[in-house]
Amino acid sequence: MDVRRFYVISPRGEQGPFSVEELNEEFSAGRVTPQQQVRTGMGTMLGTVREVLIAPEALWNTAESGSGLTAVAVAQRRTRMVSLVILGLTLVPALLVMFLLGDKQPGNTGGSASAFTAPAAPTGPTPRVIPPPPAAVTPIPSTSSPSARPATATTTPSTASRSEAATNTGVVRQQANGVLTLTATSAIITSEGARLQDKGGDNPHIGSWNNKDGGLEWNSHITKPGRFRVVMTYACNRSGAGAILTLAAGGTSLNDTVQDTGSWNIYKPHTLARELTIATSGPVTISLSPHEKKSSAFMKLSGIVLTPVDGPR
Repeated sequence: MDVRRFYVISPRGEQGPFSVEELNEEFSAGRVTPQQQVRTGMGTMLGTVREVLIAPEALWNTAESGSGLTAVAVAQRRTRMVSLVILGLTLVPALLVMFLLGDKQPGNTGGSASAFTAPAAPTGPTPRVIPPPPAAVTPIPSTSSPSARPATATTTPSTASRSEAATNTGVVRQQANGVLTLTATSAIITSEGARLQDKGGDNPHIGSWNNKDGGLEWNSHITKPGRFRVVMTYACNRSGAGAILTLAAGGTSLNDTVQDTGSWNIYKPHTLARELTIATSGPVTISLSPHEKKSSAFMKLSGIVLTPVDGPR
């Protein structure tokens, strides 16, 4: 059987056998259409008439040899092979150029990454770094410090102490309304062991007042004499309550009993039962001295306020 004979499959049956030349004549005469299927004498399907006529002659030999490939499949395989060859011819020179260029990079001694060696560390003593001297800082005076604020006289012992300290005269003067404020900071301590505590704090006071000899004194200047209501602010616990103190000024005096405020750290104002009379004007020494002690200390005195009984004059 001639393996170079082809059969055209049509709705009326098969036509042929045809050689390639005869198939081309049938196609040119219009007796077969381009879309009709074609097989070989061995029954291998080759594709359409158009594909058979445009395929090289060598493909039919391959198809008839029993490979089972159609003419189109063989052509596609050949196209892929040609493409791979072209790709290989393109990539190989490019890779070769990259390899040669990489071999000439600085630090590459043998074309291999493993041949790279790090630069040797410097030897010898490490230089000592001397830091620069600190820049001079010029202090800026603050306008918010207590000394920059003007002193104002008040009726409370804690704030009045700042006023007396600001004047630094050592003499306590009556206010315009006749009130006289005796603070812990303006007191002259004559009792051994007693001292000013929390100076500059929120509540300066006389503490460690354990000795009944001596006491406290204030140098005052009286401009409006008369009768005064006395309020002492102090702290004393239950064990110290009951001590007797004497307040004297201008030749007159009165006694009072220390009361329990609940703790040595709880300060309360205490109004004396009697009034103090200061009959003379000018310099007057006011003193507070103990007579009888009930515990290790008399009190912690924050201050004394003398208020005119008849009101401002």
